[in-house]
Amino acid sequence: MAKRLGTDPATIVRIVRGLGFPGFREFQHYLHDLSLAYATSADTMRKASRGTGIPGHIADSLDIDLKNLQALKNTLDGKRIAALAKRFHEARASS
Repeated sequence: MAKRLGTDPATIVRIVRGLGFPGFREFQHYLHDLSLAYATSADTMRKASRGTGIPGHIADSLDIDLKNLQALKNTLDGKRIAALAKRFHEARASS
């Protein structure tokens, strides 16, 4: 990354740590998770199919669904969802 940006690797590490990541590896994992979470249908359709015919399409479709579920799992914040559910519940009780 540093080479592509024309900077020193230590500078990249300092920036990554300044963003709150313990190290560059964690930053890489975060970027990977984001790329999965925000991939569009067109992105997933560009990938080469492993199988042929209807069974191949079914297998590819299930693979995409599993990747989408994994991306959803990686991006959900349980504490925020619980807080939101609590606010909805309290709002219904007070109305």
